[in-house]
Amino acid sequence: MSKPQAQPAAAAERALRDNDERFRLATQTGKIGIWDWDIVANHISWSESLYTIYGIEPGQTELNIEAFEARIHPDDRESVRASIARALREENAPTEIEYRALRADGKILWLFTTGKVVRVDGRPVRMTGATLDVTERKRAEIALRESEQRFSKAFNASPLSLTISSLVTGKLLEVNDTFVEITGYSRAEAIGKTTTELGVWAKPGDREEELAAVEAEGRLRNREYTFRMRNGREITGLLSAETIDVGGEPCALTVIQDITDRKQFEHALREADRRKDEFLATLAHELRNPLAPIRNGIEVLKLAPADSDKSSLVLAMMDRQLAQMVRLVDDLLDVSRISRGKIELRTEPIELSDVVRSALETSRPLIEEAGHRLVVELPDDTIVLDADFTRMSQVIANLLNNAARYTPRGGLVRLVVEASAEEAVIRVQDNGIGIPAPMLAQVFELFTQVDGSLAKSQSGLGIGLTIVKRLVEMHGGRVEAHSEGKGKGSEFVVRLPRMTARPGDMPSSAQTARAALPGSSL
Repeated sequence: MSKPQAQPAAAAERALRDNDERFRLATQTGKIGIWDWDIVANHISWSESLYTIYGIEPGQTELNIEAFEARIHPDDRESVRASIARALREENAPTEIEYRALRADGKILWLFTTGKVVRVDGRPVRMTGATLDVTERKRAEIALRESEQRFSKAFNASPLSLTISSLVTGKLLEVNDTFVEITGYSRAEAIGKTTTELGVWAKPGDREEELAAVEAEGRLRNREYTFRMRNGREITGLLSAETIDVGGEPCALTVIQDITDRKQFEHALREADRRKDEFLATLAHELRNPLAPIRNGIEVLKLAPADSDKSSLVLAMMDRQLAQMVRLVDDLLDVSRISRGKIELRTEPIELSDVVRSALETSRPLIEEAGHRLVVELPDDTIVLDADFTRMSQVIANLLNNAARYTPRGGLVRLVVEASAEEAVIRVQDNGIGIPAPMLAQVFELFTQVDGSLAKSQSGLGIGLTIVKRLVEMHGGRVEAHSEGKGKGSEFVVRLPRMTARPGDMPSSAQTARAALPGSSL
């Protein structure tokens, strides 16, 4: 019976020795120290390793509670004092605390201390415990925390949409501020859901394609997808993704750059390039058209007597064709000068009816040639503008010419002038081919032509409306285009600031100009 009892006792002794050996080795490394505080005598005893931890030679200083507190970091003294006071006051109170301490050489330590209060007749007389140097662990924790903070700041400050999602469940684990701003989904709404559940993917199968590529290759680089925002707006995004490990779980860090504006700009550039090519083709055609009859006229003049009726007819034809070429070149020069800011307005008080008369003189031949009916409606009041007479006449003439060109033969062109106390309104209306809704915002852009079928016949170079818009804006006004659609005619409305007429402001020809205007129709 005695043998079986001896074996457990021997095992317990070996375990106790092993534990003592581990404790001895730990204290020898200088990481763990033992202390004992005689509360009544206010004397503290340290193990040799505690002196090593604090960088003090044994016996170098008197150890008491005040000396101990002096070695605690100033920012942590109150919390340590409070913990000690609670342990002395309350039985079974926790006596574990982590704090910073100061070594003799000034370096800062992180220490973890645990202790036990010994009481006699309920009064605390001693306190013993152990102190562990956890500086390396705390520094690692602090470095990790600071790294996480830097990552969090960079993550949220990024102008790109960033998300972290599980490759196992597909659910979002984190999203940044840009994702919230672009998509319209808050963090609370997004985290814990998949992007498919949020409806972010505009096209079926795109999410599965992205996941398959990331899982197969571990990454995805610069692939374009269409994404749908919470408000229904769709954007084009350039997506990149990388597999990362988050707490042992495979995840994807996904980066999306909103390139919608860039794609629209690229489209606009391609469209502008297309219109430029069409313009060059039209320009070549428009310049070649007058050259052929002029060349033929020259050959006729070589053969016909100079004073014959035939010569007169040929010269008149050549003069018309040359005038057409001059008009084309003038338009090109005007749009170039306006674009480069080389045109300066010569403004003065002018009467709008005078401007209308001048514009009608310019546009009448084209309107009559097309067989259109022209209706002009003017108010009884005198309308005075502070404007450049020549340029305002050019604005109205261009609008009339545009109406004449884009209206089938025998159509109606109306010029209506209205006025309020603040502004003058000029309306040019026609019952021509109309403007499709998508083109309304583009008709004032350079080289834009509404109907390509007219490009090689009568539609001109497509720069007249550009000149109109820029000249009107230079006068502090604005111009608008309206149409109910293809085949339903068009209306262009110019609004200009009105000037209050004063005696002596008006040129003396104003009243005669009004008298010369057609009253209703042509």
